[in-house]
Amino acid sequence: MIRLDGDLPGLVISAPSCGHCRQEVSMEDGIAYCEGCGVYWGTIEEDETSQFDEDRDFVEVCGEPAPESNSYKYKGCAVTVAYYPCILPEGHSSRHLHPYDYESVPLWPSSEVSA
Repeated sequence: MIRLDGDLPGLVISAPSCGHCRQEVSMEDGIAYCEGCGVYWGTIEEDETSQFDEDRDFVEVCGEPAPESNSYKYKGCAVTVAYYPCILPEGHSSRHLHPYDYESVPLWPSSEVSA
């Protein structure tokens, strides 16, 4: 026999956090703000896209040079990843955000079975 003393755990909903640096965001008057990245969200909704905070001293793009492109093999494909300069506002304190493109090419042709 199993006995449960006390209450089972309740559900805890986490506070919204920045999709890049994962820090909790400040919220006021329906607007969310990430101090580390220097961006804000005009509404507090899932997957809302951030914007530069134009009230701050830095509104130019950081532009930190991109890391070198990477090439590697993964699940039978040659994958090349090309990175671009940081797109966060100049002066941010979070890690850089480098957008990227990737190309995946099979290392060998797929074999087709003929009837």
